[in-house]
This record gives sequence, C-alpha cells and structure tokens, in this order.
Amino acid sequence: MNHSGGGGGGGGSGGLVRIDAPSIAIDGAILANGGGGASGAPSTGSGMAGGEPDPRNPEAGAFGGLVVIVSGSGRGGDGNDTTVPFAGATPPVPVADIGGGGGGGGGGYIVFVGTRTGSGIIVPPP
Repeated sequence: MNHSGGGGGGGGSGGLVRIDAPSIAIDGAILANGGGGASGAPSTGSGMAGGEPDPRNPEAGAFGGLVVIVSGSGRGGDGNDTTVPFAGATPPVPVADIGGGGGGGGGGYIVFVGTRTGSGIIVPPP
C-alpha cells in the first residue's frame, strides 16, 4: 500500500476554566472537553477539521474529522469524554493512500473558588 497522504492535526486541549467569586450560580453548561483531531488526507486533497464539543451532549467527546473519499479511513481521533478524562482517542489505522488522522484532544480542568450553587452541567467534573 502507498501511504502518501498527509497526516491530520491533533485535537485541541480542553484548557483550564477557573471561576473565582464569593458566589457562583451555574444553571447552564461549562465544558472543557478536548476538540476532535483532524482527518488525514489523500495525496490529492485536504483533510477535514475535527469537531468541537457539543453542549447538547456534554458527556461525549468531540468527533474527529472524517474522510469522504474512502469511508472510515484516515479519520481523526475523537476528543476526550467523561469516561476517559484527560486522554483523547487514538485515530483508526488508515487504509489505501489516506494519511493518518490526528489524535483527539485531551480534556481540560475546571476549578471553582467560592460557593457553588445551581444545577448546571460541568464537564469534566471539578
């Protein structure tokens, strides 16, 4: 097999969210999931960017970029989810002449300094 395609970029880190206040009320969602890795590309094309975390499904990692030319090959790795904190998924092994996808982004960290109230979603949990 000829693996002449370009590899995909890695996913983004979830970063750090720090909220420092005497009183913190959270009724929405605070997400620090890693982004999905970019897909690999055939030698004649470009890969697709990885996805962003979905606030409607915060427990799931962001999807890796897909390759349209050859289904299932060269896909980027998914970002972290709540079951594997801090680690992004490894992309599948490429086939044909598609370059390997980039690894998914690791999770972030959330810190609260102060009294926290509310029923909001926090991923990953502090």
